[in-house]
Amino acid sequence: MLVSVAVVLLSVVLAVPAQADKGEQDRQFLAALMSAGWTITSADVLVGKAHQICNEGFGHGVTRQEMQTTLISWGHSSRDASTLIDKSIGVYCPQYAAAISGGTAPSPGSTGPTYADGDAFTEEVHEHGILRNLYPDHVVQILANICNHASEGLSDGAIVSLYMDGYGLSQRDASWLVAAAQAKCD
Repeated sequence: MLVSVAVVLLSVVLAVPAQADKGEQDRQFLAALMSAGWTITSADVLVGKAHQICNEGFGHGVTRQEMQTTLISWGHSSRDASTLIDKSIGVYCPQYAAAISGGTAPSPGSTGPTYADGDAFTEEVHEHGILRNLYPDHVVQILANICNHASEGLSDGAIVSLYMDGYGLSQRDASWLVAAAQAKCD
């Protein structure tokens, strides 16, 4: 049975030589999903979710079960969530392969995106009236993740979509969040 992934196409990717390897990885990832029976309707969104799984999830110590639960809460079936996790790890973050079998992902390293004044960002986010239920450290991590997504070349539209899906934000609030974070990225 084919699984349909229906999402809106977010952006056109410009080909630049520095992203040649990234494009190949994206093609490998999408081919892996198609070989698992998925019908691809929006490559940008799926690639963005894969990066979110690796960078925001496993890259920050989230367990496979926690990642699975999150993807299910976003509307994926258990089977689709497992496939998305497995294919993401296989292509984008093989260093977390132990997580495929339920093992523990390695502890995240100290390297990562830099960001300016996370406390001020948290205050701005709360004053804007969004994400008030999150601990300040989580909001600061969102800032780092948005900076990381941008440095990886993910389009603003794809990043906005990730935060709409992941945190249930409106497009307006997710757009504000991304713009506010990007203004603080070094």
